[in-house]
Amino acid sequence: MGEGTDRAERSGDTKGAEENLNSAPADTDEIFASSGYSPGVSTVWGALGRFAQLTEPLWVAGLALAFIVRGSQWIPTIIQLAGRGGRVETAEWGVYLLLGTVFPMIVATLGLLAPQRVDSRWMIVVVSGLSAFAITYGLMFLWRAGAGSALAGAVMATVLLAGALFVRKSKSQDACPLGQGEMALLWFVLWLVSVAAFKLASWAAGAGWITQSPATPVILTLLAAAALHVTVMRRGATEPRWKLLPSDAPALLLFTFLSFRTYPIAEFYHWSFWVGPIEAVRQGGWLLWDVPSQYGFMSILLPSVVPAPNAWAALYAVQAILYAVVAAGMFIVLRSLRAGYVAYLLALAVTATTLFFRPRAASLLLAAQMTPAGGPMRFFWCYVVLAVIAWKFVRGDRVGTWMFAICGTAVWLVGVAWSAESAIYCSAAWFGAYAVFLIQNFARRDDGARLPPRQLAVAVALPVVAVVLWITATSLIYRVMDGHPPDWMSYYEYALLFSGGYSALVIDPHGPVWYLVALFALVSTAGIYFLRSTPLHPRVLVAAGAWGTVWSVSSYFVSRSHPVNLLSLVPLLVFSAALVVHAARGLSDSRWKTLAHLVFVPLLIVPPALTLAHRDIIRELRRPQLAPRAIASQIPPMDSSLASLAVAAGMTPADPVFLVSDGKWIMPPWPAVAGGEGVRTSETSWMPKPYEMISTLPPGRRNAYMSRFTDRMRTGGWLVQKKSELSPAFEELLLQLGLTHSRTKAYENEKWIIQHHVPRRKVSNQP
Repeated sequence: MGEGTDRAERSGDTKGAEENLNSAPADTDEIFASSGYSPGVSTVWGALGRFAQLTEPLWVAGLALAFIVRGSQWIPTIIQLAGRGGRVETAEWGVYLLLGTVFPMIVATLGLLAPQRVDSRWMIVVVSGLSAFAITYGLMFLWRAGAGSALAGAVMATVLLAGALFVRKSKSQDACPLGQGEMALLWFVLWLVSVAAFKLASWAAGAGWITQSPATPVILTLLAAAALHVTVMRRGATEPRWKLLPSDAPALLLFTFLSFRTYPIAEFYHWSFWVGPIEAVRQGGWLLWDVPSQYGFMSILLPSVVPAPNAWAALYAVQAILYAVVAAGMFIVLRSLRAGYVAYLLALAVTATTLFFRPRAASLLLAAQMTPAGGPMRFFWCYVVLAVIAWKFVRGDRVGTWMFAICGTAVWLVGVAWSAESAIYCSAAWFGAYAVFLIQNFARRDDGARLPPRQLAVAVALPVVAVVLWITATSLIYRVMDGHPPDWMSYYEYALLFSGGYSALVIDPHGPVWYLVALFALVSTAGIYFLRSTPLHPRVLVAAGAWGTVWSVSSYFVSRSHPVNLLSLVPLLVFSAALVVHAARGLSDSRWKTLAHLVFVPLLIVPPALTLAHRDIIRELRRPQLAPRAIASQIPPMDSSLASLAVAAGMTPADPVFLVSDGKWIMPPWPAVAGGEGVRTSETSWMPKPYEMISTLPPGRRNAYMSRFTDRMRTGGWLVQKKSELSPAFEELLLQLGLTHSRTKAYENEKWIIQHHVPRRKVSNQP
């Protein structure tokens, strides 16, 4: 028996439900036949019907492209007609929201209901029209990509298709036969997806990245061979193990080394937005009140309580642990695509490269830890939510209804408490899967397996009750321990700020966004086929969770469309798609499944090839490392002119400092002095920091944080400002500070101004 049958036998009542519903038409020929269509009715309808049957796996991608292409053209016009500006960023968000709301409803209606209730000719028109749009726009995409990229993609498509046919034949796989038309369609789609994946090398034009060295095509070929071996399944293959094995020890040691590297990982600017709030909490401030936090609540609170010599070391420790956990989970999922050393090595290569490195240019390869906001510090709980869904898929009915509901809701709740952005990502993944899970329980014909209406109502209310309890408990803690309720606007205001266009970058329509589009189309297509063929199977939960994850985390790229932001998403995107490929294994072979497996290959192998073929990878791995306690020593110290002025003014590293220079930094470390204690950081402040984090807020919110922090700390300190960056905003800051503090000292040199401020005495109203 096949591995899909084995899994179904382990799934208890799910197996019975599938047997009752497997009669639903699962492929194009059956759909059209069930509607009474005969291709020979007329020459025109016959040709159109054959085209629809051939290209039917493309209609979901065609619909997504229609939303993206037409939406980006029409939404600005509609906005302008409404009297608005119609900015490009607004149109991008409009398309994104439509893809997350209207698109899935149309896909579900056409994919699930239309084949049963719509006249076949209408279905033929819809399928052929959307597929034709996908093919037409695909040709335009190849034309705009340039001759070099198109040629490289064609070579990649040829290699992948030839390799897949060889693997299928050599393994005697009982796959559905592929005619010339199917093979031509597969080759064309692989061509498109390969070119889209190559665009991840955003620094190279055309095929420049592939031809940068002889090693690049060799690495791509080896990765392609391994991926084809892993994804093109054969019947009766040994089932892989979804848990850590003794043989995984070498991989885990490598991931531990990469997770706990100490140099070079601490980048001053990006780490400052984490270190500043962590230092403020360690100083005695409270999140959700006087300590603003751009990146969340528990994500800042957890490092704040870690016993470490400074905030830099605390952030390092938490981030390293999260990286190690994610690496282990990602490795297990990828390694479990198939048993054997080939899958092991492929999983090792993909995890160790995509998760830990960010190739930004032909001469620039950075450690992923340099930008905490682009890694597990931001997306950790997305992985955990998907892991809970995969747990249900693998274990079947051995994971009971309430065990799944409670565990999933608990993980989701921690994701909500982590940060507002994490709440959005985890909610999109968990609520989609949880809704499908409850509907499946309610729809089952077996009364023993069906969830009673009262229990169903409790299950629906469970997440609401959980979040209400969290809000209530948090509010109670704040009232008892700090004398006031939390300022809940602090929880979500930065998410609103960035969604409103702050620090936005417009999407390059010819750039790496097409990698994201290709993966989104893959997951969407798989989801509708899962729903159509086995609607009561846990694989539908996997598709819903993966789709929600891919769509929601894409907002990170939409808000600031820098290519490196997409590279930061690749590990989570690949993790989601790999779970979908896992879920498809138990289904009978079909053209769409063959297409999905092959499309996954270039999406899987190009990201690791970017790092493995990079000229600096060996040098980065051989860099000498620092002691964990010395993390902050790699931060560039303050320049000599500032250090000299600070010493002359009598400032010490222990004094509270508020740095307004450039609006971006916290106080740089003090330079090492011969015979002294080495590099030291100024951890305490008398105002919220870094200044850019409060300067981006509306004046009312900025002043609220400043006055609250002043009331709590009741101290003054040093104000540091660079002369070349004096601005009206700085003058406004001085006016606000004058309400609560008085200047007592002032020092300056050719580059810097240093002022000392003390709190004003409160004027008593008593006579």
